[in-house]
Amino acid sequence: MKRIISVLICALIVLSTFAVCTFTASAAVGDYTAAEPVLYSADVNILPEAANYNDLITFTVVTDTNTSKVKICGENGAIFTLANALDGFNGYTDSGSRRTWTFSKRIQIIEPKDLYIYAGNCCYGYSDSEVVIESQNTIINVTSVTLNKSTLSLTVGQTSALTATVSPQNATNKTVAWSTSDGSVATVSNGTVTAVAAGTATITATADGKSAQCVVTVTAQGEPDLTEPPYPFWKNYLTYTGGETVYYKGKIYTCNYWAKGQDYNPEAKQGAEWTLVGDAEWTVPEDDKNYTYESDPDLYADIGTVVQLTDEQAIEKWGALNTAYLPENAVAHFTELLPREDYEALFPYRFGSDNWKNLPIQYPQFSDTKYDLAARQTKTDYYSYDNLISAVEWLANSMIMIQNVEDADYCTRITCFDKTTKQEIVLSQDGDWIAEWNITKPRVTKIVDLGAFLADGTLSERKRELAAFLANISHETGGGWLEGQIDELYTGLYWNEEVNHIGATSSGYLNTAYDYYPGVSYHGRGPIQLSWNFNYAQFSGIVYGDCGVLLEHPETVASDGVLGFMSAIWFWMTPQPPKPACHEVMIDGLWTPSAKDIAQGRSEPGFGMTIMIINGGLEGNCTESDGRVGRRIRYYRHYTDIMNVDITGEKLDTAGMMSFYATTT
Repeated sequence: MKRIISVLICALIVLSTFAVCTFTASAAVGDYTAAEPVLYSADVNILPEAANYNDLITFTVVTDTNTSKVKICGENGAIFTLANALDGFNGYTDSGSRRTWTFSKRIQIIEPKDLYIYAGNCCYGYSDSEVVIESQNTIINVTSVTLNKSTLSLTVGQTSALTATVSPQNATNKTVAWSTSDGSVATVSNGTVTAVAAGTATITATADGKSAQCVVTVTAQGEPDLTEPPYPFWKNYLTYTGGETVYYKGKIYTCNYWAKGQDYNPEAKQGAEWTLVGDAEWTVPEDDKNYTYESDPDLYADIGTVVQLTDEQAIEKWGALNTAYLPENAVAHFTELLPREDYEALFPYRFGSDNWKNLPIQYPQFSDTKYDLAARQTKTDYYSYDNLISAVEWLANSMIMIQNVEDADYCTRITCFDKTTKQEIVLSQDGDWIAEWNITKPRVTKIVDLGAFLADGTLSERKRELAAFLANISHETGGGWLEGQIDELYTGLYWNEEVNHIGATSSGYLNTAYDYYPGVSYHGRGPIQLSWNFNYAQFSGIVYGDCGVLLEHPETVASDGVLGFMSAIWFWMTPQPPKPACHEVMIDGLWTPSAKDIAQGRSEPGFGMTIMIINGGLEGNCTESDGRVGRRIRYYRHYTDIMNVDITGEKLDTAGMMSFYATTT
């Protein structure tokens, strides 16, 4: 398994440069059928020169007639497949009588390709159409390159490995080029420096125009220096991946794939996780401290590290417990706002309820391709009131610490603390957390008590927060209008996982830079659709004290309603720098917009900001006329009306708000 690195829960599509091509094509003369569609063609180079393999590209097709079908294809009319241009395009896209379609696909080719458009009403004649194709490509530049050493002393004939860290982790081009200022003194190959002759040389590592240097001093052969090992000491708290080389008790080892912890030390796992390279040419004075924590264990603790605190240590680090946020009081706050009978009335068609089971099979949302009549009867009341109360009570026993490097929001570490056991676990950590360039920089720390859910602010603010939470989970899971007979306002919590991936064993929600298990799907599950492998890992650490449980079995979230509600409350309460928590933007005084927030239109707290936090990459800068934003707002008005809460003047949409990850102002 690969190392988990902290990631900010970020938008799928980031505002960036994009090329636009427009052309007009004329229909051929004649009566065409579905077998002979009109081919609107032109040489349209849709891939910008800087496009990268597997980048997400959004295509928007606009026709000036009410065509009902559009497909993107090659010159001969064949649909592109994984082997050439577009991943997953499996035929015509039918959007009814609409004139605009947007497709998001991943590029599977490196060189540009020409695309052609079929547009028309299938079995009817075709008219002239203007077709616009927009390609949007995300390029993430390298911001810095650092080396694990800035100086190096070698004797002639010695070698030493330099490690280059390229930031950010998701930079587009992370290829490192190595060079030396004087090859007669020291050479370098893939980071390995070889001392050739006495003198001084500067080794430079460069990636995407950014560089870092190490000054190498070479002396003639003599007595070996016993103060440093030839490779870094193996450390029992670090995670090692394939190819990393360490020094351990007089020998040199290379990691084969993944290893961490005392039980996986190189000597114990020689021939398995570790390969013995050979004896060190010289040894260092042995001390167990060489292989354990550095001077600051808090700073150096790695992902998954569990630390048992004493009562005194817990108070010093996490502060005295707020009794208002303890589990029994958290439940009391919630039930005061939303009694059982009110909840039952708001969600009569929730997943697994009797009403849900007994809906006629002809409803499109319940077509037998998802759940047939027999399968529906086996489902339990996933979104039951009892499950919701249990989730509130369970999470109120946890606190979350979010730390980031000052002036570097992306460089974060998240830790969870259990109020009862006094144990803490590192849930996620950015790869630059202990990089040399920032190791001495101050850390910005925020502590969130998950027991504060619906417990902060005035009664009116608490009701508004509850309405905002219910509105967003209703939109994420709603069943829509049921045959025009049931208002969609009463079909919230209709689904408990992403409809297009029900039963899937793989999906697009996988970033292989982070830890994962093959043969499972990390698609959306629960009220706010928990998705992506790195989020399942963080949530698993909170629930089980082990980041791997839900990575191996993410389907558990869809089978356990308590887990489902817990995942939604956890997301709602936890800031993800640079994004605040939804909880913070609904309670007066908890959130102060940054200068960047203000410059990019995110200055007003309220319901609109919760949309930005949940799905700002896709629903940012949208008025209520946008179907997605409009639906969320309709739910919000519905719930605030029922609660008799005045929302006059509150910004409900996202118009004017840019994505948190936008680079322009």
